[in-house]
Amino acid sequence: MSGQVTDASSIEARRALLADMRARHGAFVRAKLADASSKALLRSNVEGALERCLSAKVGEVVDKEAVLRAVESAVSEETLRKMVRPVAKTSALLEVARLREDASPLGAYVPEAARADVRALLERPKLIPEKLVRQVLSHEAFEGVMREVLEGALRDFQEKVNPFTSEWGLPALLKKFSPMGFGLGGLAKSFESVQKEFEKRLEPELNRFLQGASKRALAMTADFIVERSDKPAFVSLRKELFAWLLEQPMRELVESADDEAMRLSESISFEVTRHLVSMEASRKRRRATIEMALTAHKDQTVREALAAYGVTPHFDVDALAEALWQPIQIALESPAAQRFIDELVGGFYDDELARLG
Repeated sequence: MSGQVTDASSIEARRALLADMRARHGAFVRAKLADASSKALLRSNVEGALERCLSAKVGEVVDKEAVLRAVESAVSEETLRKMVRPVAKTSALLEVARLREDASPLGAYVPEAARADVRALLERPKLIPEKLVRQVLSHEAFEGVMREVLEGALRDFQEKVNPFTSEWGLPALLKKFSPMGFGLGGLAKSFESVQKEFEKRLEPELNRFLQGASKRALAMTADFIVERSDKPAFVSLRKELFAWLLEQPMRELVESADDEAMRLSESISFEVTRHLVSMEASRKRRRATIEMALTAHKDQTVREALAAYGVTPHFDVDALAEALWQPIQIALESPAAQRFIDELVGGFYDDELARLG
């Protein structure tokens, strides 16, 4: 009888000890994770985790279906609307507001290496698509401009060669040879009548001519641009325009970006992005790309797979650990994290208690 009591007392003592150890162990883990000395531990863990992932096979690290779900979630309309769009919109507004006050030239943001590449690009042949040139210059807006230009040139020319109004016209010659104007009254009236009739008939003919001439002139302009766009003079023009652009103050380049223009630009960008990523064809291409990449590299390490695309992994572990530290501390204060630690630590003690019966 006394032996049973002793055993029962021993079991209860062990239960009490395990319960006490469980509470103390959980408190120790929470305190340790929150202690500043754990920063070094976090850093070593981050470094070790990254190295382990880079050295593991792609097939071991990546679950194809999980990746596909994550990608689709990242480009879902809900994610784009609730997360991506607000961040992009705010960033653009802040940046444009800053640039509106920026008196420095665009060139301050373009290093020489980039300038050299742009100049090389501007030397490339067929830089401007022929179809684009012809489509733009065949538009009615340009036709109207060309019509007005031709009409102005023709009227200027007419004033100089008009036989009734020009300096060398008949009325002017008659006045020159008859300074006093004797006997010219009737003749002058005849000339005036002929002039009115001439101009009356000239106007519709001029309009008919301009309708066809403006289209022909634009077609000739398009031919001229297409045929000569790769000539040295046009290449030089592109380079000079680029050099001029680099000299312009940023605030002048963005002055047309008022609030309404920014709103429309943001809306256009979002709607186009949303439409493109939601298209069934886009989904199929994303899935095919991911499946192809994972199949091709599943037996390679992550580092080897990245190297196949010219990528050399480089991480500033200190900066990464420093950036992660504070968010982790805040996360550890959440009830969910506390429960996780209690369950993780307490699981061992629960098993031990279960063995006691």
